[in-house]
Amino acid sequence: MRRKFENAKELKGRIDAFFADCDTQKKPYTITGLALALGTNRQTLLRYETEYDDQEIADLIRQAKARCESDVENRLLTGKGSPAGAIFWLKNNAGWRDVVDTHVSGSLDVTGRLAGMSEEELWQLAGLRPPAGQSE
Repeated sequence: MRRKFENAKELKGRIDAFFADCDTQKKPYTITGLALALGTNRQTLLRYETEYDDQEIADLIRQAKARCESDVENRLLTGKGSPAGAIFWLKNNAGWRDVVDTHVSGSLDVTGRLAGMSEEELWQLAGLRPPAGQSE
């Protein structure tokens, strides 16, 4: 990846200036805003996090991104701003996800025509192929 930043010290100064400007203007921290302040775009900034050859620079970008995430998380938990917007942002930018935990208990008693069929025959009856790793 082409070097966008001369060194970690320069990058840290530009990141700190972005957050200070947001604080002064009472603006939320955003990844797109951070990218613009660094003279790049959001997609390129996110690539720097994983593809940049200077680990110190990649770490600074990860930390700045985490600071943006923390700001959104704080807004969500303190009721500032739109909860739906914060949730959307966290799912799409920070890897958050909904988790559904389903527990099933009891037994299944199969009688009639299906009772004597093999697993292979049941798959065929359903018109499906068994998942990988299961015999066909």
